[in-house]
Amino acid sequence: MRDIYIDGAKQPTLSMPFLDMFNNKKPPFNYPELVRILARGQNFYIPIGFQKSIRIKGTKNWGKYYQISYTTFPKTTTVPSFRGTFSESDRAALRKVNDQWGQRGPEIYVSPNDNVKQVTVRLEPGQEKVLASYDNPAAITSLTMDRPELTWEESLDVLRELTISITWDDDSKPVVWSPIGDFFGTGAGENLFKSLTMGMTVDKYYSNWYMPFSKAKVVLRNDGDQPRELRFTIHTAKVNGDVNDLLRFHCKWHRDDYSGLDKQRFSEDRWPDWPILKTSGTAGRFCGFQLHIWNPFPLWNEALREKYQRSVPEGDFFARGTAAREFFDDEVSQDYWWGEGDEKFFVDGEKMPSTFGTGSEDYFGYAWGTPEKFDSSLECQTRNHENIGHIAIVRCQIADNVPFHKSFEATIEKYHGNNWPLLYATTVRWYQTPATEDPYRQVALKKRVRYYVQPKPRQN
Repeated sequence: MRDIYIDGAKQPTLSMPFLDMFNNKKPPFNYPELVRILARGQNFYIPIGFQKSIRIKGTKNWGKYYQISYTTFPKTTTVPSFRGTFSESDRAALRKVNDQWGQRGPEIYVSPNDNVKQVTVRLEPGQEKVLASYDNPAAITSLTMDRPELTWEESLDVLRELTISITWDDDSKPVVWSPIGDFFGTGAGENLFKSLTMGMTVDKYYSNWYMPFSKAKVVLRNDGDQPRELRFTIHTAKVNGDVNDLLRFHCKWHRDDYSGLDKQRFSEDRWPDWPILKTSGTAGRFCGFQLHIWNPFPLWNEALREKYQRSVPEGDFFARGTAAREFFDDEVSQDYWWGEGDEKFFVDGEKMPSTFGTGSEDYFGYAWGTPEKFDSSLECQTRNHENIGHIAIVRCQIADNVPFHKSFEATIEKYHGNNWPLLYATTVRWYQTPATEDPYRQVALKKRVRYYVQPKPRQN
């Protein structure tokens, strides 16, 4: 059972079996897009309001791993307190959001009054072209690309050879830069899926992120050795009010980029944290990230294992007799599973992260590890084969985006080093104050394609 006490009540405002909160069988939480079970991961996105306090109590053995996120407001804010049921207006609002989240696909936030630009661009090898430019305030509400004719094996390289960058306003550098496939939500080539914000369908790739600007320039580049012809559709809408009051959309792809962080500490007392995002001197909202994981270990033959596997990381932190060495020898070195890493979010210079997760797969919406491919509004596993080789996972933080005023740092634990090899690539998305930069730069082609080791199956 789970009991919820609101605003200091002595009796629970709601008391029900824990699983009933997630299985969509009983009101008041029967909204299938807002409450989802994904491969044993139970996900709940219905807000429970309180004015003074909330206490959540579980009976013995009610659950093993759980994450509860909450947001507090200024003391003068009035928040309607949950009373165990929802009013008709509450239910209408929940139905509306549930229906919106269920649409999942391209151009779902486009209105009839939006301006439309359709562009076909041919890029020769090594060529860069401006796809679109705008000189007046507006917001991109949809950006789609017609699906190219590629096999999955071809797409592994091509969707990393092609890149997209976007520069807002009078910025000197783009704050959106990514390989084109990762920009639309998935690495490791083309993997069809649909989420609320982005996806790849049988007809087109799409981005539904809201991107306001006073000026904008969208640029494509082809770093491959073959010409590519691509067709895009971009919708823009007028912005109500002053566009300079709105945050700017950032999106960056990187591998092992420790910009703004002390890399030496990450190999010692901050092990096994791996960097997702570090941005400073600005306010904004963190909106999630995706991972492309390369984890081939179980298929290796003995020669490859001897060449690449290392029994313990280097450094005094892992010296014999230390707690880190004992943990590595007992828990890490014998296990090929990548998914026990906790996400950690440090807001405005926190020493202890205000978000500290329970495991990588839990952050991405499922639990206990699964090779099952799935998609939903906010969590997706777009590629997986027996938890080995290429794995691609997506997490969008929309209802639970993380606001910050001064700085933000996101990491996720990565227990195996690149010499395992366990290789991560991430695409991270957030909003921040206009005319402020982030530290991430474009990544050379040789670090975007074929950086992973192709394993040879073990011979019987």
